[in-house]
Amino acid sequence: MDYCSKPFEELEIDVDGNCYCCCRWWNNAYCFGNIFEQTIEEIWNGDNAQKLRQSILDESYKYCNTNICLKSFNKNINYNIVTNYPSQISLCYDYTCTAKCVFCNDEIKKMSAEESNKWKEVERTKLLPLLKNAKFIRLNMTGELFVSEHSKSFVKNIAEKYPNIKFEIVSNGIYASKENIQELGIEDKIESIKFSLPSMNKRTYKKLVRNGNLSKVLENLQYISFLKKSGKINDFRLNFVVCSLNYKEILDYLNKAKKLDAVVDIMMLNKNDESTEFLKKFDLYNVLSPKHPDYNSFIKIINSKKIKEFNNLNINQEFYKLEKVKQSFAVKLKNFFNKFFLYF
Repeated sequence: MDYCSKPFEELEIDVDGNCYCCCRWWNNAYCFGNIFEQTIEEIWNGDNAQKLRQSILDESYKYCNTNICLKSFNKNINYNIVTNYPSQISLCYDYTCTAKCVFCNDEIKKMSAEESNKWKEVERTKLLPLLKNAKFIRLNMTGELFVSEHSKSFVKNIAEKYPNIKFEIVSNGIYASKENIQELGIEDKIESIKFSLPSMNKRTYKKLVRNGNLSKVLENLQYISFLKKSGKINDFRLNFVVCSLNYKEILDYLNKAKKLDAVVDIMMLNKNDESTEFLKKFDLYNVLSPKHPDYNSFIKIINSKKIKEFNNLNINQEFYKLEKVKQSFAVKLKNFFNKFFLYF
């Protein structure tokens, strides 16, 4: 039997210091502990961690949201106590970002000096020792690495102390330049990089990324594409969140991504309480709603043969819950085997 390996191998730390085994939406925000209040040992092998691991072993998955989770399977798990520290750690506590994306933030955000000092102490006393078994560090899903002096300093520290660690980076791409990546000393340490890029059309991009710079992003895309094609990066992705302003650009976007050797993750629009402006206009943006006037037009595009011919396309499984979105045979087969191995 294969079991989900995330509770045995991964740890994610959020802005409040809460620790999870994976994305909090996948495990219903089931928390292992808090890094400000507990030791790493108390978090990693405490009661909460053991209970969740047991639910994986007995196949109840009672702490998980099995409707949306993306499971990572491992055959050789039969224990509740994990002797090694996690091999993958997601650092999601630095919310510093200047882009003011419509879907995310109404204002420029920056970690305060007080918060930075608090996290520096945690990084020195708890996080750096925690990384001794780590193979991958994932950052930053809550902010932008390349504009945060705090995160850049810590990444430099990690790269120097643990030269074999690889980084998985999520970025808006504006400052993910050759110069900035080389300054951090991680050009040869990037396992994967994902640009959150809602459009490659200048007019649309300006509407969706209010403090962005598409020219810089496109230049940086070429650099990352070079690293991917030369074998220095294993995984290069573009995160395309569909909305009423960009859905007609999907085909053109895929063509440009293919030339870059990038995989496109087409994602659903989700409400985000960080942006009050976005919440007010959610129904106007949400072309995935059957009530939206452009819904049928969007469905026709996403179901088109031209779209499904792209091998650099990954459509979020949530799309297939929409009444009119058709699954390809390959997707149906994948879903069948996922359910088969999970429940039998």
